[in-house]
Amino acid sequence: DGVTYADKPYGGYWLVILSAKLLGGFSEAAGRLPGRLAYLATLVVTYVLGCRTLGARVGALAALLLAVSGRLLVLADTTSADPQQLLGDTLAMLLLLGLAESGRLRDFALLGAVAGLTTQMKGLPGLALPAFAALLWTLLVRGPRWLPVRGVALGVLIGLAVAGGPYLVARGMHGDWGPLWMLWHESVVRAVDPFDHVLPWWFYLVNQFELLLTWSALLPAALLQAGARLRPAAGDGRAWWVRLRESEPLRRAAFPLFA
Repeated sequence: DGVTYADKPYGGYWLVILSAKLLGGFSEAAGRLPGRLAYLATLVVTYVLGCRTLGARVGALAALLLAVSGRLLVLADTTSADPQQLLGDTLAMLLLLGLAESGRLRDFALLGAVAGLTTQMKGLPGLALPAFAALLWTLLVRGPRWLPVRGVALGVLIGLAVAGGPYLVARGMHGDWGPLWMLWHESVVRAVDPFDHVLPWWFYLVNQFELLLTWSALLPAALLQAGARLRPAAGDGRAWWVRLRESEPLRRAAFPLFA
């Protein structure tokens, strides 16, 4: 609509600049390249996540359904940072799956780095969503005593450093916290006090269901199948969370429902 909107974080703009340098200057192709690459990478990560949980056939079907979802197809061909946000969130889920089984410091560090980088695309949800998911899943399948203090501290520090580093640089160069305030305005204020749309929050539920219709149409069946996997066998009186903590195959089967 011709109105300058500069409240998004740096990352999406940096990727377009990098694309322009690689392609010899700013052009339509340079603007579209980051979204297209993120789209393709998300399909690969989705396939790998499927392979590691429910098998290669499920992974391939999941990637195919995502590939033909209208919302993603449209956004992948624009300069929007949504495809990069989706890639970061999907990759975070893949890393979380491995982290909850291994507990290695490297996995915590990688998850923190991915969350921080994703924040540079669309804002604070890129940091908050993986952090919340990691805490909830590990508490659910491992319990609070399992969480290694060093791993959590390392992941948090790396995530905050990657997410906040550019704003500290901007502060040093320009002498104010304007960019950080814009990030807060876009990520938090816009959610509780919308300034560029007037529809209620639940609009996004309907909107996303329609725009991802190819995938959404199978969502009820997927939820039923996941629920069936969590049902106990005959004579097994253990609660479902107890069975999750004691069975890695069951955890892997249940993870797509959680993700």
